[in-house]
Amino acid sequence: MPGCSKDDETTGNSEISNVYVAGYEQNGGVNQAVIWQKGVAVNLGTAGKNSVAKAVFVSGKDVYVAGHESVSAEEGSNRQIKLWKNGKPVTITDGSKDAVVTDLYVAGNDVYILGNEFNGSLNVAKIWKNGTASALTDDTKEGIANAIAVSGGNVYVVGSEASNGMQIVKLWKNGVSEDLTDVVKSAEANALFVSNSDVYVAGEEQGNAKFWKKGKATIVASKIAKATGIHVSGNDVYVIFEQYNAETKKWQGKLWKNGQINNISDGTQDCQLTNIVVDDNTVYISGSESDGTLNNAKVWKNGIATNIGRQNAVALDITVAE
Repeated sequence: MPGCSKDDETTGNSEISNVYVAGYEQNGGVNQAVIWQKGVAVNLGTAGKNSVAKAVFVSGKDVYVAGHESVSAEEGSNRQIKLWKNGKPVTITDGSKDAVVTDLYVAGNDVYILGNEFNGSLNVAKIWKNGTASALTDDTKEGIANAIAVSGGNVYVVGSEASNGMQIVKLWKNGVSEDLTDVVKSAEANALFVSNSDVYVAGEEQGNAKFWKKGKATIVASKIAKATGIHVSGNDVYVIFEQYNAETKKWQGKLWKNGQINNISDGTQDCQLTNIVVDDNTVYISGSESDGTLNNAKVWKNGIATNIGRQNAVALDITVAE
């Protein structure tokens, strides 16, 4: 990672010393891409331009971060996709079309960046493999790709595609799509996990937080809820979700494990949970809480929260590495 001044750093925390988190902090009214590496924040984005670090992946000694940055400081300017490897930026798209990152996966020497590119009238879901783009959806229907995984030489992607005014959850395996939902209820897929040959997809259908395994849906929570992350460890399935708390009128973060639900946040502030990793029976969750004015980036380790941002900040992805 590039060098940083004292003002760029947060104090390292031994409780999350093996954790890498991608996100952004607000600096002078501009969002700036940040990675919190073992409790220390390092700015990645260009000063004066809005940028976001959306996903992080550690492979061996290399730390990969994918995100997007505005082409200029002008409001509403196109965003272009960037990859930072050990802090060094590489521009993936040229900015002629607005493009955003949703996920990242590294398999051997291959770097897969997942995202969506606006073609002038709608979004097209795309994969950039080692910088070369391939489309998952065509130019006739709104397509969104949200999560990617590579397992057994196969590339899996989940997202959604518009059809008759509804969003249909899609699973792509090596570019070939499968519908997980129909046009009766609008749905979206937010997360993906592959365990052996089983593919787990987490998302939301008509206000219900769900996950799909082999195409079969399990309801995690109903009454205005959405699943945002999933992890499988042995026989245990973990799903993070956000549920609207009717009493406090806030989104509350929660964890579902094999049918048992525990609160991650207390419901007094809006909570956004963005990813979950389980390492040696320790559960790490990234996200943020907002008091309506400021966002506080956080990592929850076995349910205990640690603030990681030095100012208005949001954590969007998490991974664990020694």
